[in-house]
Amino acid sequence: MNKNLKQQVHHESVFADMPFSRIKFSAFYDKIINKKAICLVARIGDKIVGFIYATLGSYFIADSRPIATVSVSILKKQIRDTLGGLENVLV
Repeated sequence: MNKNLKQQVHHESVFADMPFSRIKFSAFYDKIINKKAICLVARIGDKIVGFIYATLGSYFIADSRPIATVSVSILKKQIRDTLGGLENVLV
């Protein structure tokens, strides 16, 4: 994953006051690769500018179809701050 993007996710989170840990991120990334998950990637040309990561599961107190729980949703600030926003992003 793009180094700047994963650090941007952290720095924009409620936990930004804690130092970013590449070691913990790598361990988490290795663990989630083996889960049932969805990752939608936003690109402009060949550059990744954002992504949504969600895991698949079920509602905890009812029988239901699988549902997605979104853990991370990020679009680079430089893109979010433009007038066009998502107009130029191919998902």
